Amino acid sequence: MMIPKWSFFWMRIQGSLFLKLERAFECPLTEEHKRVARTFEILRIEEMVKEPVQWTGRPVQEWIVLCRAFVAKAVLGLHTMRSLIDRLRADENLARMCGWKNASKVSHESTFSRLCPAGWSVST
Repeated sequence: MMIPKWSFFWMRIQGSLFLKLERAFECPLTEEHKRVARTFEILRIEEMVKEPVQWTGRPVQEWIVLCRAFVAKAVLGLHTMRSLIDRLRADENLARMCGWKNASKVSHESTFSRLCPAGWSVST
């Protein structure tokens, strides 16, 4: 039955994840941060992004961080890559939730554009 599993899952998110994040960030989370954290916890991107067969290219950890940023873009309803990057650089907590050590370490716009699927542009 799905209800008890989801109930347990939700209590785990509410009871421990938010508290851990607030302690790590040393400030309360906004509702937007909580929505992003819930989504990250449900999706578990780090389990989906695997080590590539070849040894060239970006390290897996950087792929995970960038994928998390794209998820945050969708959850927050940001319409452009530029708005995502601006938000990440202005919102220390969001940048850290995605995996950067701090907002000043957010990847350059060209890094995001190389990750975009064909036909996308950074400004759209």
